[in-house]
Amino acid sequence: MSNGELEGYTIPRGDGDKQDVIDIDPNVSDVVQNDDATQFVLDVLGGLDPSGKPLGDGFQSKYKVEVDGVERDVSAEQYLTAQGYDFVYFPYQAGEAARDIEPAVRVLLKNQMASVGLLDLTKTQGAMVDEEFVKGIRRLMEFSMNNGGKLDWLQSLGVLRTNFSVRKAVKTTSPKIDNEQMDDIVDDLLTKAKSRKGAPLNAEERNYISNKIQQRLDMFNTEIEGLKPATSGNLVFDPTNPLQGTYLPPEPGEQPDTEQLAEDLSDIEEEVFAPREEAARQQEVGEQIRSRGARTVSNLTNLFRAGVKR
Repeated sequence: MSNGELEGYTIPRGDGDKQDVIDIDPNVSDVVQNDDATQFVLDVLGGLDPSGKPLGDGFQSKYKVEVDGVERDVSAEQYLTAQGYDFVYFPYQAGEAARDIEPAVRVLLKNQMASVGLLDLTKTQGAMVDEEFVKGIRRLMEFSMNNGGKLDWLQSLGVLRTNFSVRKAVKTTSPKIDNEQMDDIVDDLLTKAKSRKGAPLNAEERNYISNKIQQRLDMFNTEIEGLKPATSGNLVFDPTNPLQGTYLPPEPGEQPDTEQLAEDLSDIEEEVFAPREEAARQQEVGEQIRSRGARTVSNLTNLFRAGVKR
């Protein structure tokens, strides 16, 4: 079996018996039969377990039960069904389930599995039934088995996605500035303004600065809402593509311009005090000029009043 034959949807179906998965030719040596392609197919079909153990932790291939005082072995499926399991999954069934899914739905499921970390989209190809996809289904089947077999593997995916979304929502914090943060920023800037003035701010100054800050912070929150969020990598179904899917890599989200915000807030303080400070400086310069002029006039007056020595 060549690697080319594995492309697309040619991975053979089986019923759990390796003899049914790969046709054995007695005229071909074991060395030739056990090539990479053969092993790949066995891996994709779910790591077939000759012991017949179900997927999940701690299950046995057979269980001993007592019937009419006689102890006998029953299959795992029969025993677990009697214990209330609605779904009992075995390793080979992951590959079977993968093949039975339509290509467009495979792409959808791959994206959903990747969103909760069940598979890596960079290790799977389009709508292909490959090892990574089957691995994701196998993990869902294990989840179902480890939780009592009450949900099928698709329902298990829904449960995991809901749980993941809730936890993500709790951990995710919005960059938006809330009212409490706004109050802290206003108080901080008013304190700096008071220190710069060297005296308590009057009501007009406080209101002007507070309103200016509020306007700028409201503008900042509006800017944040318009930012492009980060995207996770995902597959897009494309029937014209040989792999029937195109991988779109993740893109980082746009970040708010916090440096510009800090600069704008500083400009508010500057807007209030810089003109006053410049006017005070000009007044001081004028006073110095008038003082020098007065001294000059006084000196000239004294000079003219002084008698001329002959």
